Amino acid sequence: MNSAVDNLTTGLISEESIKQKLPSIFVDSLIVDQKFNIVVVSQNVLQFLEFTADELRYKSLNYLAGLEDIAQTISTELRQHQGYFEERKFLLYSKSTAPLRIAISGFYLGLISDINGYIVLKVRNLDEVELINNQLQQKMAELDQFIYRASHDLRGPLATIKGLINLLKISRNEGDLERILPLLDMHANKLDDRLFQLMGLAQAHEVQSGGTERLS
Repeated sequence: MNSAVDNLTTGLISEESIKQKLPSIFVDSLIVDQKFNIVVVSQNVLQFLEFTADELRYKSLNYLAGLEDIAQTISTELRQHQGYFEERKFLLYSKSTAPLRIAISGFYLGLISDINGYIVLKVRNLDEVELINNQLQQKMAELDQFIYRASHDLRGPLATIKGLINLLKISRNEGDLERILPLLDMHANKLDDRLFQLMGLAQAHEVQSGGTERLS
């Protein structure tokens, strides 16, 4: 094999290798050629689309869009905005035909590299974002409720203990000491019980590795 063929083969292998690594550089991405045929797809995009890489490779981007010609829309966006555009909303369909609300940003790969002929499409799953936001709001509401319950459950025994300590400070009668110490012990145990219960509540949704130890 002559040197010209060797150089051509090396160049082709190098470009192919780079293409396969693009999804790890541009996470949440689809890489398409200038005819809008899918070249490579990042793993997390494959996951919510429910396809394998081989099932999508060299398929038209419109394959995911039902009747909508999103390839034409994206081509127009790229022409009108000097080779890149930000967040156009589309409806894509997973392998199970579930509709997915998607926001796509894109640019010609040649704008930032020596590799021409490819378009990087950054994909954002709006349904997933909304689900995460809803879960976050639910967790924040649960946290607010936990904080309210914790402060309510601890305030009573703590206030009683502080009151009994104040009585001890001003008392001059040893008989008061004998009466107050058992009360202090009782309310300290009550406070300990509240803390133990709150620990159990806080860990209710965590994977247990062993028994919970009671605070002493």
